[in-house]
Amino acid sequence: MRKTMALMGTVLVLGLVLTACNNPAGNESLAPTSLTAPQIALAGSVVSWNEVAGAFGYSVRIGGTQVSGGELSFNARSFDLAWLGLNAGNHIVTVVAVSSNASRNSEPSNAVTFIVQRLSAPYITLVGSVVSWGEVAGAGGYSVRIGGTQVSGGELGSDARSFDLVWLGLNAGNHIVTVVAIDPDNASRNSEPSNAVTFTVTAGQPEPLPQQLPTPYITLVGSVVSWGEVAGASGYSVRIGGTQVSGGELGSDARSFDLADLGRVSTILNRHPPIRLGNVPKRRAVP
Repeated sequence: MRKTMALMGTVLVLGLVLTACNNPAGNESLAPTSLTAPQIALAGSVVSWNEVAGAFGYSVRIGGTQVSGGELSFNARSFDLAWLGLNAGNHIVTVVAVSSNASRNSEPSNAVTFIVQRLSAPYITLVGSVVSWGEVAGAGGYSVRIGGTQVSGGELGSDARSFDLVWLGLNAGNHIVTVVAIDPDNASRNSEPSNAVTFTVTAGQPEPLPQQLPTPYITLVGSVVSWGEVAGASGYSVRIGGTQVSGGELGSDARSFDLADLGRVSTILNRHPPIRLGNVPKRRAVP
């Protein structure tokens, strides 16, 4: 009986020793621990964060989804959200510290809100048939609208500041005019419509004739013809012998044209010494 009790005690002691060996002191779990979540801050369009020990890289996310180009190396500490061309609105930004083992990636950081604003709406005035406005910072152009719809020829360049409604040949009646500032990269960032003005066309009233634009003064240096800005011009037409050259219909911000692009400079200069530059006429709607 005593031998049996002694044997049971020995087995119990061995069991305790084996348990202690399988669970070393101070290590209650052998599962890998996740990286620490970074702390982020937002200044303007730049989100930045602190270094996370052991991080293989960082993942910039909006609404929980990694952004294009947002998978960054271990030494990255910031990311400029302006590169993303985001739509106007509020965007929730977080950053995740990335491990070489995805199961050890950190939890998302604290969240910051990046707000993308629309362009400011222009303020317009109407004098006679001419609607005009001031410059809107960041605008790539302007859209003249009647009743909310862009008019023919109403998509203008960034330097446009006015539009003569007489070119439209509008029917008699009252026409509500607004102007929208156009974002060059993302239509969602276009401005709200401007204040509205009313352009009235009276039945039987002789239609006013649009004022002819001044003739530009041109110079020729080598193969490059150049000119100064003509107020009110919606574009320029480069002509040789009275005929517009290939590629010679230019925008309102054009100030020069290289005749070498035509591939026949010597022939042009020898056969057609007079080079005429005329304003692009705005076409009126036919009633």
